[in-house]
Amino acid sequence: MKPLFLILLTAIGSHAAPVISNIDWEPACDGANIEIVSDQSKLLSIRAFAGHSASLIEWTIHFIDGISVTAEFRETARDRISEGERAGEYSGITRLARLETFRWQDGHFQIADKILAEELRDILAKVKERRE
Repeated sequence: MKPLFLILLTAIGSHAAPVISNIDWEPACDGANIEIVSDQSKLLSIRAFAGHSASLIEWTIHFIDGISVTAEFRETARDRISEGERAGEYSGITRLARLETFRWQDGHFQIADKILAEELRDILAKVKERRE
């Protein structure tokens, strides 16, 4: 029984606790950052967020065993008040404007939209630079 307990204890202890680090992403009205979650040796997930005047942009990249699997792009529109003395201010209402999931295949994410592809490349390059 004792050897089995030691094997289980060793297996449980070999997984490092997740580590979260943040880096700046791009200039944005309400800030932008990239959150990197790793177990110190392998990436677990990346979340990039940017708050612009008319929209909120979010990327989430998932990894299995340190290898990227999917990337989700989410754009949320921020509605504004159209009339009255508060015209132009945020109404507090947001709506999902765009949601797309991309798969890692043949060594890259399959993204036809050139702007989204470049944005994701920028995020991944910043993460790679930070980890080196």
